[in-house]
Amino acid sequence: MKSIKRYIPEKSFSIIEEQYDSDPLMFKSEKEVIYFILDCFYRLKTFNKHVYSHDSEYMTISSKYFRSYISKNYSNYLTWMVKHKLIICDRIKKTGKAYGYNLHPDIKSKLIAVQISKDCIITKRIIDNYNRKYKIHKKTDEHILIMKNHLKKSLKINLNEALQWLEYQFESFNINIDQYNAYFISVQCIENKEFYFNINSTNGRLDTNITNLKSELRQFLKGDYCHIDCKNSQPLLLNYILDYLLFIFNNINIKSPSSPTLPPSLGTEYEKTLLKELSNSDLEWLNFFPLNDEVIGEFKRYRNDTFKSDFYDNLKIEYENLYKRKILRKDMKELLYKVFFSENKAYKKEKKLFNTKYPNISKIIFKLKNERHNKLALCLQRIESDLFIKKISKRLVESNIIPFTIHDSILVLNKDRDETIKIMQEVYKEVLNGVPELECTTL
Repeated sequence: MKSIKRYIPEKSFSIIEEQYDSDPLMFKSEKEVIYFILDCFYRLKTFNKHVYSHDSEYMTISSKYFRSYISKNYSNYLTWMVKHKLIICDRIKKTGKAYGYNLHPDIKSKLIAVQISKDCIITKRIIDNYNRKYKIHKKTDEHILIMKNHLKKSLKINLNEALQWLEYQFESFNINIDQYNAYFISVQCIENKEFYFNINSTNGRLDTNITNLKSELRQFLKGDYCHIDCKNSQPLLLNYILDYLLFIFNNINIKSPSSPTLPPSLGTEYEKTLLKELSNSDLEWLNFFPLNDEVIGEFKRYRNDTFKSDFYDNLKIEYENLYKRKILRKDMKELLYKVFFSENKAYKKEKKLFNTKYPNISKIIFKLKNERHNKLALCLQRIESDLFIKKISKRLVESNIIPFTIHDSILVLNKDRDETIKIMQEVYKEVLNGVPELECTTL
């Protein structure tokens, strides 16, 4: 980190300056801690999507997190900030959960930078925690360590151009104040070399400053980069589970000419990946799923459909014919996400098209979401992570191409474009028994 800066709403600054002296905290305190807490509402929201629950606008921050920066007096700071209408508290105490907090609506405004003095205790703790989180772990795969060091060394942004773009979007009412501030802080973190690089324990995804950077802001990254994206990624990855079923089917010697040929070595690998998210009972149910030529034909048809670039366009046409109304392609894509990721009892009407078109695959999706509706989503994200982080990225690094990954896509230098596409196609062919269409755009 070049310097220690924190970002607070502009309207909060004068309140802190006035009240900190006129109504001091009744213990040895640092004004900079108040800046730090206000900054958390944007920084944590940007880099940790789970600090807000889906049914509340309040942020829950654990006491363990606060104590790692502020020590045991953190609650006194929070009380003082509530008193002076900097933050609000829900006052709801759930077992094992902290109170929920949010910024007071009266201070909602654009963020401004405040310098944190090097002499403050909070400064030392910010640096110590940053170094601890960014520490290289011995068990981390070598290619991931190389990617991590590459991010720290090479990730730079044209700050002024990025901020001008943000300002224009805000003044044009294309983004609101909350979006402006979230994008603002993600840009500032890159400029200040506050890098974030973490393998998510929940889904195996690699989360970094780039994965949390709004896609339109990638154009301001310094370097001659191209973005290589796999079309239909989430629907495509469901073929991994279907291939596992076909592998089991072939293994019990029920041969079928309509079944695609699968590399036998992948059988164990399929199961190993699926077991990271699915239970033994899930796999047992899958193993006994009734397969016949009709079902295998549906699997094959789904495979052919999802490997085509116009998958969503074709569904869009069928949707319009079924419901006799127009739908945008992006809305069709969103609707399909509801099929995959929403609770089984939700959006039943919207799911009718997919259920009619792929009835047996719908049964599999329903089963895997029955106990916990996000199970399938996490499973597909885990497959995606194994594909991009453990396989594609590893081969790229071995070929002296260091990528920036964005979950189901990759950023590489334009000079490495063709070799990267070749490696991605090879891995997809090995893992999913097919090559999807890859879309490449220059930043």
